Amino acid sequence: WSEIYALFKLLGDKQLFLGNKDIEKLEGLVYPIIKILRSENNGNFEYSIQDEIILISGNEEILKIPISEFKDKALFLLNAIKKNKERTFSIPEIEDFM
Repeated sequence: WSEIYALFKLLGDKQLFLGNKDIEKLEGLVYPIIKILRSENNGNFEYSIQDEIILISGNEEILKIPISEFKDKALFLLNAIKKNKERTFSIPEIEDFM
């Protein structure tokens, strides 16, 4: 789930913050995220950020999802990861969203 969390968090934040060797955020050093490419068994997916919408394209289909949904799902997923102590577990709400 950590990889999916990272994807949702990056899309929700629309930027990547740089950090130091102590894992502390370096203020003022930020990379804007324009697009994320993801390769899965069922195809390649492109997440493009346009204003407050994420365009997801893959396998000829294009979806438009508000960035706020990625922010909400990232927070929900983070809390689920923190709560669950098992190595593998199901999160139906996130599985449906994906």
